[in-house]
Amino acid sequence: MKNIAIIGVGALGKRHLQSMVELQDQCNIYAVEINQKVISVLSNEFPNVKFITTVGDLPNELEVVVIATNSNIRRILFEQLVNQSIVRNIIFEKVLFQKEEDYYFVQEKLNELNIRAWVNCARREWYSYKLLKKELDDCNELYISAIGGQWGIGCNAIHILDLIEFLSGSEIETLDLNGLENKVIESKRKGFYEFFGIIRGTSGKCRNYNLVCIDNSILPFRIEITTEKSRYIIDEANNYLLISDNDSNWNWDKRDFKQVYQSQMTGRIVKSIIDDGNCNLADYESSMKLHLKYVLPLIDFFKVNGMGGDLCPIT
Repeated sequence: MKNIAIIGVGALGKRHLQSMVELQDQCNIYAVEINQKVISVLSNEFPNVKFITTVGDLPNELEVVVIATNSNIRRILFEQLVNQSIVRNIIFEKVLFQKEEDYYFVQEKLNELNIRAWVNCARREWYSYKLLKKELDDCNELYISAIGGQWGIGCNAIHILDLIEFLSGSEIETLDLNGLENKVIESKRKGFYEFFGIIRGTSGKCRNYNLVCIDNSILPFRIEITTEKSRYIIDEANNYLLISDNDSNWNWDKRDFKQVYQSQMTGRIVKSIIDDGNCNLADYESSMKLHLKYVLPLIDFFKVNGMGGDLCPIT
């Protein structure tokens, strides 16, 4: 049987693992976790998973590895992994890395070792977004807004930026951080930070996008898309989409729009990689370009706000 593994089984890593166990009859599943208390709990929940505490204890050959750690240690764990095991495919969690040099180091290693890699901006895998993209392919112009209160724009903006690339069929062309507030706060994860304000830009036929995160607000998060012939409001949390267009005389129609949880996706994505050598996630090279457009100006933003060093402390 093929060996697959996940490195880091914290809150998000556990969701990956819940889905990966769908493959336990076809694959040996390994989970790397340094926290012994977490291992004690999860080993009872997942008795067929082999829990280990270091990357060095992984098998010599691995078909797929999910790296679901925080961004500050991801590069070093990647390096340890590929130095001791033959790895064919990797799924990285985002935000990828904190330092610019890490992006290029990992890219060179992936190319040198012929490892295929993707980044888990997972909305590309949602069936509802695939259907919506087909509708939007016929449009000439898009205007996209993602607005909400305290939705963690620092760590989550990369998801929406990737979605904009997916829906527009183009790379992010411009990304303007001038609308961010000069206020940095600690995030829920120690050593990482969040902020508020507006990120603006363009992406091909997406003539304008706005990501808005409002401080001291519980405004529900919504994604709004306007084209020259239709308008959409997407409520992911409540699983619906509103659409109005010229054919309906601009009256609103409500549709189902299914949010897909990570615990429902990872097994399917890993199986697709094993069976077909590919998946719908953005490949590493494409996601690296997007990350650097976002991360590099953020490094300057954090410096202006008193955070020294050439790194971006988000995860």
